[in-house]
Amino acid sequence: MTLAATPILTLTDLDSPQRLEVELLLCCSHTHPSPEQVSRIQELVERPLDWNYIYDRANHHHILPLLDRQLQNSKPDAIPIEILERIRTNFNENFQRNLCLTAELIKLSQLFETQQVPMLTFKGPVLAQIAYGNLALRQFVDIDILVAEADVIGASKLLIDRGYEPQFKLTDRQLAISATLQNEQWFWHEGKQICVDLHWSILPKHYSFTPDPQTLWNKIDRVQFGDREIETLTPEHLLLFLCAHGAKHNWWRLYWICDIAELLRTHPDLDWEYIDRVSGRFGTRRMLLLGLYLANKLLDVPLPEAQLTQLASDPQLPLLFTEIQDRLFPVPNTDGKAIAADDSGWTWRDYGIYRSTITSLGDRVWYWVDAISTPTPLEWQIVTLSPPLFPLYYLIRIVRLSLKYIFRIGDV
Repeated sequence: MTLAATPILTLTDLDSPQRLEVELLLCCSHTHPSPEQVSRIQELVERPLDWNYIYDRANHHHILPLLDRQLQNSKPDAIPIEILERIRTNFNENFQRNLCLTAELIKLSQLFETQQVPMLTFKGPVLAQIAYGNLALRQFVDIDILVAEADVIGASKLLIDRGYEPQFKLTDRQLAISATLQNEQWFWHEGKQICVDLHWSILPKHYSFTPDPQTLWNKIDRVQFGDREIETLTPEHLLLFLCAHGAKHNWWRLYWICDIAELLRTHPDLDWEYIDRVSGRFGTRRMLLLGLYLANKLLDVPLPEAQLTQLASDPQLPLLFTEIQDRLFPVPNTDGKAIAADDSGWTWRDYGIYRSTITSLGDRVWYWVDAISTPTPLEWQIVTLSPPLFPLYYLIRIVRLSLKYIFRIGDV
């Protein structure tokens, strides 16, 4: 299979006053940079750079562990000592946090196995091990667990018995109904300061691009942590998920693109025929292509010729790329800090990138129907209705969102 890559981004490719800083961040966003990238890093650190901007963007994009590794391997004497110390402190704190989360994942795996509740895990420690080969080099904040929809109530009780508090306190009946409408709920352990995100579908339900859970369970992979094997997604399914997940969040963090780049680096023999077939069947083709396009253009990831041909055939990808690049590296405001481009506090108008990757007309219609009318536990907390009156929750949600977004009445 022939692999090809685009040239490393040059200064003229980056339309930003912080072109040198952005270029340094991109060159450092690898576990194993190329010789050309290593040489460029050594050149850039000796330039007069805005190191506060570099730290701010690296922190926002969760790539400080990668930045620390590459700066330590370059010319650290050329870098302000206070910046190196801040980055190293963050690295050490992140590594300790990652070890705690990994230890908890192993204990949860043992607990679920003992109670005969099958589980897969993805992202978090597993992704760090599979793609980066090093728990210290990826920043993550929670544990993601996937169970069958039939096991949601049982899995929730296991977490609660272990001291976790659910995001929403639901009755068994409410939780069963929620499982048919939603795809996840998180649990928080105050003593351990750990969040577990319990999924029963890896993507929002009822979209054509959301894979049938059985497809994931039929083909699983395993990753080793000490003497414990943890079941997880196959690299092919993981790639499809990462591309869909990044699209869902409008690609506003660089480390999601790093995840794809590192997964492709460590798994050069992916079954691309299977990936193309599944992405076409599930309607995730543009989500997949956009993720590959970003990894190829921003991080110089080589791709098979067939995939490069597909990238060249979609005229929307360069337009989406430009918009995403502008969001990833915004111009600093007057106090020198880059404007954060995340999805906290966004309105639906801000999810244009996600909607642009949804190619099915039915899915685009469902996007709005689901967002506007599908009830969530937030509506259930407003008023408790008996089962025959449950359809009224659809109306309550529409009223609540109207008050919040149209009439701007507080945090309804």
